[in-house]
Amino acid sequence: MEETNNLIEGVVFFLLLACITLVFIRTAIAVSRWKKHRFRFSVDLVLIFSVLYFLVQPAFSFMDWSDIVLDVHRAVVFLWAISIAFLVNSLLIRFIWDGVLSSHGERKIPKLITDGVGMAIYSAAVMFVLHYVYGQPIGPVLATSGAAAIVIGFGAQSTIREVFSGFSLNATKALRIGDYVEIDDVYGQVYDINWRSVSLHNPHTDSLYIFPNSAVAETKILNFSEPKDVFRYYVTFTVELSAPPEKVIRTIADELKHSKYVFRDPKPNFNILGYSERGIDYRVRYHFEGDDPWWDAQNEMVMAIWSAARRNDFRISMNRMLQSSPEEWPYLDEKMAATTSPEAVLALVKSNPILSILGDDEIDILCKSYKTADLSPPSCFFLTGSSPEGLFLLVEGEVNVLETFEDRHDVEIDTIEPGQLFAVNAALTGEVSTNLARAEQYSVAICFDALAVAEVLARRQDLRESLAKLVRQNDTRRGKKREEETRRLLISEHHKAKRSSLEGIRRGVDDMMNKPNLHHFLDHFSSKVRNEELAEGLAAAAALLAVGRGVPGQEDKKHFEEGLRHADLLRHLDLDHCLYRYDEYVSNLLENGEAGEKRVLENLCEAARVRNGAGIVRDVAKGLCGLSGLPKEKEQATLKLIDESLSAASKKRKENQ
Repeated sequence: MEETNNLIEGVVFFLLLACITLVFIRTAIAVSRWKKHRFRFSVDLVLIFSVLYFLVQPAFSFMDWSDIVLDVHRAVVFLWAISIAFLVNSLLIRFIWDGVLSSHGERKIPKLITDGVGMAIYSAAVMFVLHYVYGQPIGPVLATSGAAAIVIGFGAQSTIREVFSGFSLNATKALRIGDYVEIDDVYGQVYDINWRSVSLHNPHTDSLYIFPNSAVAETKILNFSEPKDVFRYYVTFTVELSAPPEKVIRTIADELKHSKYVFRDPKPNFNILGYSERGIDYRVRYHFEGDDPWWDAQNEMVMAIWSAARRNDFRISMNRMLQSSPEEWPYLDEKMAATTSPEAVLALVKSNPILSILGDDEIDILCKSYKTADLSPPSCFFLTGSSPEGLFLLVEGEVNVLETFEDRHDVEIDTIEPGQLFAVNAALTGEVSTNLARAEQYSVAICFDALAVAEVLARRQDLRESLAKLVRQNDTRRGKKREEETRRLLISEHHKAKRSSLEGIRRGVDDMMNKPNLHHFLDHFSSKVRNEELAEGLAAAAALLAVGRGVPGQEDKKHFEEGLRHADLLRHLDLDHCLYRYDEYVSNLLENGEAGEKRVLENLCEAARVRNGAGIVRDVAKGLCGLSGLPKEKEQATLKLIDESLSAASKKRKENQ
C-alpha cells in the first residue's frame, strides 16, 4: 500500500512540475516574441537563474529567512533546468527547424514533430529535477514514458528515417526547389522538399512523382540546374564510311549557325566516338536555355543533321533492307521533281498575283532557268550580307525572314507562306540581302535565276512597279513586326538578366554571407535582427525602385518578397523585418520627398558596412528592376543612383579601414 502511495505521489508531483513548466514556457515564449530574439532571451534566463542560485543563501540569511532557503534553492534549480531546456529547444528551432531543414526561410518540418521533440526535452528536464533536486523516484515515470516511447518509436521508425534523410539532403543542398533534376531515371522539376519526401513535377507529362527522402538520399541525382541554369544535352548518330568526318562535322555546324533554340555560344561540341559495324559514330553536345525548349532544341539538332546530310549527299547509317526503306535522297529527288516539274512551275507562276501579268515569252524565260531547293530547319535559303541567287517562290512549308539585332540576335520580321515571293528587293536592285531567310518548316522553294529575272524586268516595267510596290508593303509590315519583336526580345533579355542576378546570389549566398565563426556566435547574443544592415539596404533599394515605378502597391511588395526568396536570402534574413522596413521606407519616400530619399539612401548604404553587402544589394536591385516589362526611365535612373550610392559607401569604408 505504501509503495502504491509513493508511486501516486511521484506521478502527481511530476504532473505538478510539468504544469509549472508549461506555464513558464508559455510565458517565456510570449516575452521572447515581444523581444523578437528568443535565443538571446533563453540565454538571459539561464544566466539569471545561475546568478540567483548563488545569491539566494546570503540574501535570505541576511533577512533571517534561513528556514526556506532549501525550498527556494530547489525552485531556482528547477527553473534553471527548465531554462536550459528552453535554450536547447531554441537552438533546435533556430539552427535545425528554421535553419538546415527549412526552405527559403520557410519551415517544412510538421509542427507535430517539432512540438514532440520540444516536449521530450522539457520532460527530460522535469525528470532531472524530480530525481536529483527533490529526490523523488522516477522509475514509475520512466517506465510509463518508456513504454509509450517504444510504442511510438516502433510505429514511427519509417517517419524518423525520412526526417533524418531530409536533414541530410538539406544539409548538403543537393536539391533546391525549382531545380531540374533526374532522380532514379525520372526527370522533373523539384516541386517540393519537406520532412518526408521530395516531389518532382515532370513538365512533359504534367505528372507528379513523389520520392521518400531515404530513397533520394541513397540514389544517384543528376541536377541540370547546377552549376548553371544553361542545360546541356547530346545526340548520337552514325554516318556511313563514305562521308569524310571533317565534312560531316563542318556542315552540321554550318546548319546550326542560325539555330533558334540551340545556343550558338557556347558552340555545339562534336565528338567522333569511333568506328562501329555500321560506320562512324558521332556525338554532338549542345546547350539550350532551361527546360522549356528541351524538345525544341533536340528537334532542331536532329533536323540540322538531316539538312546537312541532304545538302551534302552523305547518309545516316541504318539497316535500310530491314526497314524496307528506299534510298532516301533519290526518293526525295524524285518526289521533289514531281512537285517542281516544268508543268507544276508554270501553273504556280500563272496563279501568282504578281507574276501572272507576264506573257508566255517572259514566263518561258523564267521557267527555263529555275532551280529547286528543299530545306529543313534551321537551314537558310540565303544569309545576311549574301547575294541571293535570284527570285524565290515558296512552293511548300514556311519561311521566316530574320534580321540581326545588336550583332547577336535574330529578330523575326516576316513570315513567307506558300505561293509568296521572297528576296524581292535583291532581285530588283542586285544588292546584297540585309536579312536572312530561314526554313521554319520543311520547305520547298523555286529560285528563278537572277539573270533571267533581270531580263524579264528589262522588258516589263509593270512587273518592276508591282515588285517595288510589294517591297514597300513588306517594309511597312516588317517595320511594325520589327518593333514588336525587338521589344519582346529586350523584355526577354531583361528578365533573363534579372534571373541571372538572383541566381548568382542564390548559388553563392553562403559564401557571400560567410563570417568568422566567432562573429556568427556573437550574432546570436546581439539584440539586433539577423544581418540587420543587409536587411536595411535591401528594403531601402526595393522601396526606391517601387517608388521609381510609380505609386507602390501590394504587387511591388510581393515582388520584393519573391526576389528575396528566389535569391535564397530568407535563410539569412528576417522576412517580417524586411517587409516592415520596406513599408516604412516607402511611406518616407512618398511623404517627405527629397528629405525622405536622403534618409532612405543613408539606410541603403548601411549594407556596405558588411562583407559583400553592397554587391548583394546591387544584384538584388537589378533582379527587382522592371516589374513585368522593361524598366521605366525613372526606374533606371533609380537603379543608377543605388549603384552610385553603394559604390561611394564601399569606397569610403575602404578608406577608413
